[in-house]
Amino acid sequence: MLHSFARALTTEIQACSTESVPGEPSVSATVQLECSSASQESCTVSRERKRKVVFRNYKQFQQNNVIPSASQTDHSELHTVELTRPKRLKTATLNFPLVDPSRRVPTVNCPSLEAFHQDYMVTSTPVVITGAMDHWPAYSAKKWSLEYLKLVAGPRTVPVELGSRYTEKNWSQKLMTVSEFIDQHVSTCSQDENAPKGYLAQHQIFDQIPELLEDISTPDYCCLKAADVSSEWEEDPAVKINGWFGPEGTVSPLHFDPEHNLLAQVLGRKYIKLYGADQSTYLYPHEGLLTNTSQVDVENPDLKQFPLFSKCVCSEYILHPGQMLYIPPRCWHYVRSLDISFSVSFWWS
Repeated sequence: MLHSFARALTTEIQACSTESVPGEPSVSATVQLECSSASQESCTVSRERKRKVVFRNYKQFQQNNVIPSASQTDHSELHTVELTRPKRLKTATLNFPLVDPSRRVPTVNCPSLEAFHQDYMVTSTPVVITGAMDHWPAYSAKKWSLEYLKLVAGPRTVPVELGSRYTEKNWSQKLMTVSEFIDQHVSTCSQDENAPKGYLAQHQIFDQIPELLEDISTPDYCCLKAADVSSEWEEDPAVKINGWFGPEGTVSPLHFDPEHNLLAQVLGRKYIKLYGADQSTYLYPHEGLLTNTSQVDVENPDLKQFPLFSKCVCSEYILHPGQMLYIPPRCWHYVRSLDISFSVSFWWS
């Protein structure tokens, strides 16, 4: 109630400061006053008088932190406040996650190679790294807009996943140009939540389009080996670089990879949940080809079908542009994009 009253008064204050245009209907809120005359008829007060009445009541609200009661209100001046409800803008219906601070992945700013190796690689501990991609033109110069990607890569053909996640029965792939992908699935999906979900996932786009490779650089951490820190300064030619580009709402279901992974966020945000390798017993992996993928929808788990999942312990994070997430080998991770997103992953042994 207190918040509603404060919002109503704030809206009225703004309305009182807006000049109306003659001949056009007013869009500001109106205040009706009950006259103290015998007729008790409602009348409209001048703009200046309205402002004084509103500020007086707002001041009383701030001082007392209570809503003025009927007995406290001078009915000869203020009777009712009627607010015109503003038109609501259409917002995305996607659930925005609230990260539990006790489970948030730790953050570190540009750790040394030795610190990264000892504190995170050897201990298989996920960590978010900041400051390590500030020199990337893709991030620092904000080059990777949709227009830029169409200009540089527009006519190139790429494989696009259709379906919000690869575990769906109707999941498929289709070849199309980058321009077609952006027009049909990225730009459209940002305006229409019911548009077909498309995802350019785990694609070696930087081998295909060298111009994009010039906008990033392989982190020095990818030169490290967990078992032998003495080779830390040797460049590892086996680093695999993949692009992950798509609209909001794309999902990589809970799975693990066998290699070290640095996931660098260039555009948009991603919600990520992580489960250690020791949690595998509770995660119900698929049988057959998808043994590295869980059957559980971690944001909407069916505990009747997967009761052991309730025993899981996880960490989570919302990854922002300019941040890298280190994911150790065999660490289960679930990823959902919250915006139009472009991520770069670096895998190394």
